[in-house]
Amino acid sequence: MKIIWKEGDWCFHDFELYQIQRIEDGKVRGLTNGVIDTSATDFSDAIFPLTLVNKVISEGVMRYWGELKNLERVSLNYPDLHREYYRRWYEIITTEAHGEKTTPLWDNFRLFQKELINNIKYHEHASLNGIRIYR
Repeated sequence: MKIIWKEGDWCFHDFELYQIQRIEDGKVRGLTNGVIDTSATDFSDAIFPLTLVNKVISEGVMRYWGELKNLERVSLNYPDLHREYYRRWYEIITTEAHGEKTTPLWDNFRLFQKELINNIKYHEHASLNGIRIYR
């Protein structure tokens, strides 16, 4: 089911809450989180409605991301790590939207998070699941 978005609607993008600022030709082209305004050709495939389930999923991923950021390691490969967190968020949120169980995805995410944090704290490995941890 395709969602018909309106300017002023609230949505989740990149596991954060945003408000739709601009729609042109049926395409969502501008978002704001109150601090940062961002634009694209079309966000429609990358945003999800504000629902309790989407909020819980997004907050869970944001908690993991915050745990990583709180380590304050400047040499971390944040762009690739952020892409991985986004990929996992997107997979969980779309799986939930299709009515499928997300428990295995969360279990896998928790394991990834634990291994990542341990690798960073104890410098065990330079990569995890093919993702370079350090720049």
